[in-house]
Parts: sequence; C-alpha cells; structure tokens
Amino acid sequence: MRNIQEILSGGSAVLEAMLREAFEAGKAEAAAEMRAKMAAMIDSVAGAVAANVSAIPPYPPTVTMTSAIPYPEPRAAPGTVKPTILRLIEESVFFGMSTDELIAKTGFKPNSVRGTVSALQSDNAIYKEGDRWFSAQQILAANSPEKDKGAVE
Repeated sequence: MRNIQEILSGGSAVLEAMLREAFEAGKAEAAAEMRAKMAAMIDSVAGAVAANVSAIPPYPPTVTMTSAIPYPEPRAAPGTVKPTILRLIEESVFFGMSTDELIAKTGFKPNSVRGTVSALQSDNAIYKEGDRWFSAQQILAANSPEKDKGAVE
C-alpha cells in the first residue's frame, strides 16, 4: 500500500505539469492579444499619416536671401568658384562688383563668395574700394610702362 507522501509526490508532479501547460497557454493567448492590439494601432497610425501626406507641400516655399533655406542648395563644381568670381570682377572694368552682385550673378552661396573674394584679395588679384571689388590686373595694366611707350609728350 502507498503512503501519503507517495500520493502527494505523484499528485504534485501531475499538478505541476498541468499548471505549466496552463501557464504556457496563457502566455500564448496574451501574446496573440498583444499582437492584435499592436496591429490595430499601427493600422490607425498609418491611416492618419496617409490622410495627411497630401497636406505636405512637395517643394519649399519661395526662399529669399534673408530667410532660412529649408533644403540644402547644390554645391558648385570644385575649382569653378574662384575663376568665375575673378572673371566677373575683371569684366566689370569701370564699376567693379559688390559682394551681393557676385552672389546674385553667380548663384554661389554667400559664404563661398565672401571666402573667395577674401582669398583673391590675399592673393593680390583683386582690391576693394568702398563696397566694390576691382581687378588688380586692371591697375597693373593701367600703370605699366608699356602703356606709356606709345604716348606723345
């Protein structure tokens, strides 16, 4: 005959197995419920986003020089900024060009133009009078001795 300890020990093993099975079934059911709730939430958010996409403008509004630029502008090709600015200044023989005129005429970024005219000035290629830039070559050509060779005194 079996004693109480043997009966309890056999019963607890069976009870433990049944409890584990119920626990695992509960976890699976809870996980399925959670997946369903998350899917519903994602669907509702996706629907709201899709409904508002048409309200987003495809391009930024017109940008002025004083307003913030919402999208980065394309960069100028390497090696083109300095020669372009120097050529424009050399072509404006009598009136020179202001920094703002150079920015407007070239479409280069303001900081790029300012840095370039500063570098050209350091290279003694251009000089500044008031707010206008002039070519130093024009001054050298005007003051060259060869200019005076054909002059009649």
